[in-house]
This record gives sequence, C-alpha cells and structure tokens, in this order.
Amino acid sequence: MTRRRENGGNDIGDDRLFRRVVTARDDNGAAGVLWDAPAENRKDIMGIEIAGLWRCGASDTIPHTDRHADGANAVFNGPLAIGESSCRLFKWPPRWAPAGGIPAGMHATDSIDYITIVSGGIKCFLDGGDVVELGAGASLVQTGTRHSWANDGAE
Repeated sequence: MTRRRENGGNDIGDDRLFRRVVTARDDNGAAGVLWDAPAENRKDIMGIEIAGLWRCGASDTIPHTDRHADGANAVFNGPLAIGESSCRLFKWPPRWAPAGGIPAGMHATDSIDYITIVSGGIKCFLDGGDVVELGAGASLVQTGTRHSWANDGAE
C-alpha cells in the first residue's frame, strides 16, 4: 500500500483542524494508513470553511482498499445521489449569518446529514419555526428538511 502523507494544505483554515486520516487494506489484507494529510478539497463559501474529507458512491461492499482512494478527492462534485455518503468538516466564523438573513439561507438537500459540534456553537433554523441551539458535543441528524444556519457566538 502506498501511503500518502503530506505536509501543507492550502491557504484557508488550520491544517491541524482539517487533517484527514484514511485507513485501507493492502493486497495481503493487512490494515494500514493510506492517507494522513491535510484535506485537499477545501473551499471557503461565504466565509464558511469547508473540508471534504470523504465521498463514497452507493455500494454493497465496504470501500477498504487503496483503489477507493479517489473518495478523498471526489467530495465537491455536486449533490449526493441516493445511497451515497460523504463526510465534510465545516468551520463557521464568529457572528456569521447568511446574507439577506435566515430566510434567504433556507435550503434542503436530498441527503441525510450528520452534524456534530466540535467547539463553539451554532443555531439551526427550520422552516416550521423551530430553532435548535447546538453546543460542543451536540449532534443533529438533518433529514432533508429545509433549514438555515447562523453562528452568533464568539467562536
């Protein structure tokens, strides 16, 4: 198995925050580290730093060999299809809200998204009127409902 370990990253964010480690099996079935490097698929969208950590197409097998390494580089190629999965890391700046306010930021995806707050906090606004405040350690499962985000905290 060829290990991909790199230093560096790109010009946004903290590479320590956006570090990605991917494991795989070699031709003999032994597990090892395939990838240990800053996430390459990083974008800044409206001030939100986004790192694409992994994307995997619908499959009936576990993508555990190095021939699946392209999953680390296929993250921002449009919305997910049914059965696909992805893992992304988002970092909202302090005191951030969508331009035009919460209603302007409302959107929905055709995916199930799993959100875990690592530090700080964020608010999730749902189009039915609920507002959920999430702090460090909280998780939210977003099931394709219309929502928007805002961070009114200092972190």
